[in-house]
Order: sequence, then structure tokens, then C-alpha cells
Amino acid sequence: MVIGFITLTMLSFKPSMIMLYILIAIAGGTTTGTQIVTNAYVSQYYPNEIRSTGVVWALGIGRIGGILAPTFCGILLDMKLSLQQRRFGSFRIISAT
Repeated sequence: MVIGFITLTMLSFKPSMIMLYILIAIAGGTTTGTQIVTNAYVSQYYPNEIRSTGVVWALGIGRIGGILAPTFCGILLDMKLSLQQRRFGSFRIISAT
């Protein structure tokens, strides 16, 4: 999870094209791995009778974040803010969730 955060943060510093591809690959792998670990944790947390419901709710909440994050990023980009203001705004959005 920390590695994914670091690579996603490094994407905002205008890396070279090769570094961009490497960072995207690492970020994609770490976010996928985090989701798999979260599913395993949720399935152990709930009793057998409602386990599938708990996993589906956890996946649904994750989907909401997947929908809202690009929306908020698009709003930040549309506001024509400087790079520093966008970084600060994105960290405020992350900390609010």
C-alpha cells in the first residue's frame, strides 16, 4: 500500500516516458494486490452466513472511490490551479476520505 502511494505521488512530478511506464506498472500492481488482500481480510472478518455479503459491500465501497477519485481529479484540473495547489488539493481529498 505504501509503495502504491509513493509511485502514485511520483507520477505527479513529470517523470520521463520510461519512468512513467515503470511507475504506472508498479502502481497498478500494488493497487491490485491491495484489493486482493482486502478481500481476504474481509472474508475472514465476517461470519460464514454473511461472508459473501460482506465481501460484496467492501467491493462496492471500493467502486465508489474508483468513480469519485477521477471526478475530483478532473475538477481540480478544470480549476486551472498551479501544480503545487493541485498536489495540496489532492492530498486534502485523500485525507478527507
